[in-house]
Amino acid sequence: MPSYLADIAANWTIAHSLSTAALGVSLLSLTVSIRNYRRDNPRLKITARRVRRRDGGLGYIEVKAVNVGRRPLYLTMLCGSDDGKQWSSEYLDSGGPGLKVGEHEFMTFRIVAFPNGEGVYDAWAMLDDVYIEFTRMQIEDSTGQKHEIPRLRKLLVDLRAEYNDWCEEERRRLAASVTPPLQTPPAGARPT
Repeated sequence: MPSYLADIAANWTIAHSLSTAALGVSLLSLTVSIRNYRRDNPRLKITARRVRRRDGGLGYIEVKAVNVGRRPLYLTMLCGSDDGKQWSSEYLDSGGPGLKVGEHEFMTFRIVAFPNGEGVYDAWAMLDDVYIEFTRMQIEDSTGQKHEIPRLRKLLVDLRAEYNDWCEEERRRLAASVTPPLQTPPAGARPT
């Protein structure tokens, strides 16, 4: 044992023990305070999954945004971009501050190839007559922070492939159901 440690051990008193205990308590208090501060802020956890419908209809991507923090959070925009870095955004609540997500509450959104209904968003946009097919999408909150939707690139490829297959199947079905036009007999022909 080094000599300075032997000197400390030889001169150790109750005052040293109390001050060491106070230091330990203050470090523990600091750790708990930092942990509570971090948990006290709103934090968004986003998951995305592919949902396939069993009835033969088009599937969709379900995006779930959970506030894992203690403060409420307002989700304001859904943003998307393509590989060329062109962005498009859509307000989630055009008339207000956004969609409120309280502590441990969640919001779900559907991203579809063909939008139809409330809470349903498409995976493309039109900007100044330019078609943008999204490869990335983010949710923006009221603090201006953008939260990337994970695994979306792969999920969008699957969604678009399913949509293209569905369109091709519908074209085939419609082509098969079209009856040939009635042919009128030439003038003067006898019925048989």
